[in-house]
Amino acid sequence: GAHDGGGADVMYGGAEPRRASATRAACKHGAGDDVVLLADPGSSSAPSWDPARDAAEPPPGPESTAPPPPLSLDEAVALAGFGRFQLCLMAVAGLGYMADTAELLFVAFVIPELQREWPSLPLQTAALVPTVSAAGTLVAAPLWGLASDAAGRRVVFLASVALAGLAGLAGALAPSFPAFLATRALVGAGLGGSLSVDFVVFVEYSPPRRRGKATMLLTLWGVLGVLYVGLCARFLLPTAGWRAYTAAAAAPSLGLLCLRGWVPESPRHLLVRGKGEEALRVLRRVAA
Repeated sequence: GAHDGGGADVMYGGAEPRRASATRAACKHGAGDDVVLLADPGSSSAPSWDPARDAAEPPPGPESTAPPPPLSLDEAVALAGFGRFQLCLMAVAGLGYMADTAELLFVAFVIPELQREWPSLPLQTAALVPTVSAAGTLVAAPLWGLASDAAGRRVVFLASVALAGLAGLAGALAPSFPAFLATRALVGAGLGGSLSVDFVVFVEYSPPRRRGKATMLLTLWGVLGVLYVGLCARFLLPTAGWRAYTAAAAAPSLGLLCLRGWVPESPRHLLVRGKGEEALRVLRRVAA
């Protein structure tokens, strides 16, 4: 379970408070408030974050009552290392960056096509497409951030990409320019969630000493989005038209819906919400 405050005692199923003998993970949040994660000393699945340390420092014998020193959440993530889980997460979050870049840049190619579709559409009005998309991102990004703190990173991780993908697909079917404009506002709102939460999710799962290099590599996925949307414009616009091109720009976001369900909830969010056992299970999965 999770315990707020400075003490280390925890109640298990109504029994007397017992001192946890397994590794503890703690994280600071708020104004000096501690969230301490305690593993059940009677559980056979208690984690062991550092086998070398455990071998050098055997657990205290029956006569000892001193608990092991606590680990911060960042220390636990650092001991789990940067491995297969983080590489897969980089691919999932990176595809999100690619999808965001594709949706942001595709308007540069689609505006002339919109004027051909609706000949009475003046250029000044067509230029509202990137404007309303940016406005949707600006308004929605802080709201998605608040939602991720309240409901969890995973919910926003999935909902934001679903909104961007489905709204982008709806834009390919828009019967009029005002309808297309409305779908672009929704796409911008979805991108606001992806841009604000993808980075946070990846950082929270990355060891502190690797975060700088790892986040730099993550942002390079945006270049793939530029290449993707340029190739789609080159080969789809002349042959299949702007509707197929719009659907292709939304395709990466729709594809991510199948991948993002694999990503578990952030252990930091679970700790802050008092779900210590769930955080332990997630950290064990990261370390596997």
